[in-house]
Amino acid sequence: MTKIEGRNIDKSYEIYLALYQGISGQEEAANAYKEFSPDFFDLVIVDECHRGSADEDSNWRKILEYFKGATQIGLTATPKETKEISNIDYFGDPIFTYSLKQGIADGFLAPYKVIRYDLDKDTFGWQPSRGQLDKYGQLIDDRLYNQLDMDRTLVLDERTKLVAWKITEYLKATDRFAKTIVFVTTWTTPSGCGRRSFFGMAMKW
Repeated sequence: MTKIEGRNIDKSYEIYLALYQGISGQEEAANAYKEFSPDFFDLVIVDECHRGSADEDSNWRKILEYFKGATQIGLTATPKETKEISNIDYFGDPIFTYSLKQGIADGFLAPYKVIRYDLDKDTFGWQPSRGQLDKYGQLIDDRLYNQLDMDRTLVLDERTKLVAWKITEYLKATDRFAKTIVFVTTWTTPSGCGRRSFFGMAMKW
């Protein structure tokens, strides 16, 4: 078994691990997967197949179509079925499903409960005053921002602090030393690149 890195293909192995991005690209020369013949593989397993694999217009789909002679199995915890993207359209009906409920009952997954906080800016939106600038001096587009914009196209520092405070408040009220995961949408690197913003969800077990 080998992991394909640097687009270097060695055909002396039986099992290959690869990322879509590592074997394909916009330029034809970057499409390292074409160094294999279309009938090279007997089996192709695609993890997280709800991503580019499910979109018929994606460059990644071209890889699967190139190896169409192989048996292809798609794995995902979050299948997608929309007008534009469909796992079933390409992979067919699921041959095996394992529900969240069953996973919890079997002890593989932790039970959970949802605690929802409705912040005013998420519920009612936020709109800048005319000519308002952000902290970098850039003009903020004059429109109503909603929950889909938060921590994506708009970061409100006070909102971020409130989310962090709510998470801290919850942890202190239950078991502050319990194992906890906090999901974030983006994170600041030490050099300052990117943004730091809390998604606002904590998991404990």
